[in-house]
Formats: sequence, C-alpha cells, structure tokens
Amino acid sequence: MMVMVFLAVVCGWAQDLDGRWDGKVTYGTLDVPFTIHFELSGKTLKGSLVNGDTRVSSTEGSYETGTLRLTFGASGARLEAKLANGELKGTVGTGEQMRPFTASQFCSCAIEGEAGPDISGTWEVPDSNLRLTIRRKGEDTFATVSRPSGELGPLAGRSDGLTFMLHYFDGVRAAVLEIEPRKDSGLDLKFREPGTDVKKYRAIARK
Repeated sequence: MMVMVFLAVVCGWAQDLDGRWDGKVTYGTLDVPFTIHFELSGKTLKGSLVNGDTRVSSTEGSYETGTLRLTFGASGARLEAKLANGELKGTVGTGEQMRPFTASQFCSCAIEGEAGPDISGTWEVPDSNLRLTIRRKGEDTFATVSRPSGELGPLAGRSDGLTFMLHYFDGVRAAVLEIEPRKDSGLDLKFREPGTDVKKYRAIARK
C-alpha cells in the first residue's frame, strides 16, 4: 500500500510539472522574473524559456524522482532543480556562473498586470547608443533594445498602472526594463543588467 501511495505522489508531481511556470533568477541584489514551459514524456523533459513571442528550448532534459535537469545546447546553459511542495528550487546558468532560482506553476488567479497605454513605436535615447523598438501583442508589451554590441530582447511584461515592468532571461543573458510614460509624450527608462547599476534614460519618439 505504501508503495502505491508513493508512486501516486511521484506521478502527481510529474503531471503537475507540465505547463507554464513563473520564477525569479537572482543575480546578487537583482531578481529577474522569467517564464518557462515544461513538456514531460516519461522521464524525458523539454523546457522552453519564454521571452514575449520567442522561445529558447532545451536540447536535452530529464526528470526523475523530483529532480529535473535541462541543457540548452546553443548557449551552453544548464538548469538543475528539485520539485518539492509545488515549488522548484535550483540553479541555472553556464560554467561556474550558476545562479539560484525559484519557480512555481502559473495560476490564472495571479495578477499579471494591466495592458496599459499603447507605447508602440521606435524610440531614440539621446546622448546614448540605445534605441528601443516597442510593440504590443494582446495585453503584453514587448521591447527590443538595440545597441552597437547587438540586440537584446524582446523584454516582455505589462503595466502596474503607472510603469511597464519588462524582463528578459534566456538562460545566459538577463535584463530588467522599467518604462514610465511622460506627460510630454516621452518615456522615462530604468534599465539594469546583472553586474551593473541602474541606468536612467529619457526616450523620445523617432520621427
């Protein structure tokens, strides 16, 4: 009887792993929200880190007795975690740069924020080498940051009623962007990446 109960619990865990999970990965004092989707078939696990309408999917993965492991071949990122009491706790990253994270299964009862005003368009950031391309899809706002070193994004999120809270995490790169619309039709920006201080900018619509 105890064996049957144990197997039922394990099967319940496995079933509960499927679907969307939301979490935070910690870089010192910076917490970066992220979303991951799991697909489980037997002991084989696939995970996809979601950023807006793009995904970074694992190339290898396993799940057994509450422990899951994923490898993202293109970036070399790894994710290792244990599932207990409905919560995932583990590390994610590359090489020696493994960062702690926690995640829980998405619940439709959670507040995801408001759609907020539509700020879609191309935005220039004077006196910097940044440019923002912002678009709206459904209730979500996506922003891509362009700079000489390349593009980062899309950062995705919603408004809290005053500020858009957008985030990006692909297993290696991470960033948080806060956008507050101004009365003069510009945007106030707060941009932060791991290992850097918050950078504040003012953006104007590109003509």
